[in-house]
Amino acid sequence: MSKTNLKERQLALWKKWRETGCRRSHAELAESLEGLVVKIASKYRNGPFSMSDLKSEGRVGMLEGLERFDPDVECGSIPAICSYRIVRRLDEYMHSANSILYVPKSRKEKQMRFHLSSKKQKYESEGWSPSMALDLAARDIGVTPSHAAEALSIRNCVPFDVQDSEDDENFRQFEDKTVGSIEQEVDKPRVLSALKSAMSGLDARERHVISTRLTDPPRSFDELAEEFNVSRTRVTQIHREAMRHIRFELEQKGLELGDLI
Repeated sequence: MSKTNLKERQLALWKKWRETGCRRSHAELAESLEGLVVKIASKYRNGPFSMSDLKSEGRVGMLEGLERFDPDVECGSIPAICSYRIVRRLDEYMHSANSILYVPKSRKEKQMRFHLSSKKQKYESEGWSPSMALDLAARDIGVTPSHAAEALSIRNCVPFDVQDSEDDENFRQFEDKTVGSIEQEVDKPRVLSALKSAMSGLDARERHVISTRLTDPPRSFDELAEEFNVSRTRVTQIHREAMRHIRFELEQKGLELGDLI
């Protein structure tokens, strides 16, 4: 089916759904936009989130786009409004979790994403120092060394496990996995103390959600929803509120979530 025919089909399905409430038309329309969801969500995979969660959030954005679509305003372009809502939803999702991620947009950035690491490893295997190997890899790809370093310094998700009992919570000290140089040394005992204090203000379910979301790979919201026998929306609410509490508690002590990784 050509793009023109697809857009016409999508518009016809949208009209039937809005005018008659036909659920089948709505489902078929959503299915026709699944490729768009996957395409956009895949650009966010460098953050500490599973593709399953990204696609789920993207689908929510897509459905929001269908709800807000107005053929008189959007000139019949359903993918346009859905793309906007998907990107907005994923951006909000990342921001709510205080995630720092790298989303490649230009051709050079995409090349860097797929080839920089392997080229750097190749030069290191030939005996070059890590810093020189990075410079050579950046030269091969056609980007500046600082740009290449930024791409390789994407924040890794560092797990910390919370074991709760009736009386107190024991925290396993987490390992620093930050890639690249550390510009400012953080007082680790102070950070751990602040983390323990912040986590102690959460209930057992909130602590479990946060700790399992910070493992590698993170458990998806769908898996947690099944475990707790609640809706996925409820789990995301629990996660969002818990993160908000932790950020607030850390800020009161002059710290940020970035100090924990």
